[in-house]
Amino acid sequence: MRSLNLSQLNLGRASLVAAAALAAACSSGATSGQCTVNNALTLYFTPMYSAYDGTHQFQIPAVVNGVDQSRITWSASDPSVASVAADPLTGGAMITVLKAGTVSITAMLGDVCGTSELTIDSATADMWTAGNARYHNGQPALLADAGPHSIAFNPQAACVNCHNENATPTPGDPFTAVSHTPEQAGGFSDTDLQGIFLHGQVPDGGYFDSTIIPENRWSQFHQWSMTDAEAAGIIVYLRSLTPAPQMGSANFGGHGYDGGHGGHGSDAGLADGG
Repeated sequence: MRSLNLSQLNLGRASLVAAAALAAACSSGATSGQCTVNNALTLYFTPMYSAYDGTHQFQIPAVVNGVDQSRITWSASDPSVASVAADPLTGGAMITVLKAGTVSITAMLGDVCGTSELTIDSATADMWTAGNARYHNGQPALLADAGPHSIAFNPQAACVNCHNENATPTPGDPFTAVSHTPEQAGGFSDTDLQGIFLHGQVPDGGYFDSTIIPENRWSQFHQWSMTDAEAAGIIVYLRSLTPAPQMGSANFGGHGYDGGHGGHGSDAGLADGG
């Protein structure tokens, strides 16, 4: 149940000149033009991560903090790799992956802009199938008998044993409603994600919300036993989920986001109960 205020690993903080240019663009009502002041807008996520298997749809949302989203013009450096369209849910953009590769996503307001690099890993439908199976079809018991008067976490349990509104052992706990879609996890690299669910580790820059669950308990519950194929497959599966918000503090939780958006929450990521 990490609440990930994932650090100021964003595109870069605006200098005084960039900040002044941003203020001028906002006050002038300008919406597009030639970018003369780069890095004045910070995209969330920065960077971004996704996958492509040629079968399933992979999308990731993007927003810019602190400006009127409707006045942002979005673009992709290579439209053959990813398309970008307005997203009415977040008020920002929805990026749809078209093939594996690397592409720069740019947000522009007047003559100021910001860019985030989106890395799209090549995957297969078999990887997705393995990940989907491990996420949903692990052993049914979350806790295992470890001897007299002792209960231990069962590392073979399914992810949905906790992340499900009817989850065991305590339905209704905050972590039962945690989402793992790209809106919560799109700023995490594959290494970040595997560190969370295999080793109970939080990527650099995170902090722990102990009001949800004690840190040692969260870490214990995130040391899953799985094959390399299952671990890689779960990441592909998670990246294919339809981006969706959740109430609380787990939207836009990857590197670089530390504020709320759209009334949905603020500063956590996949590991906020993930």
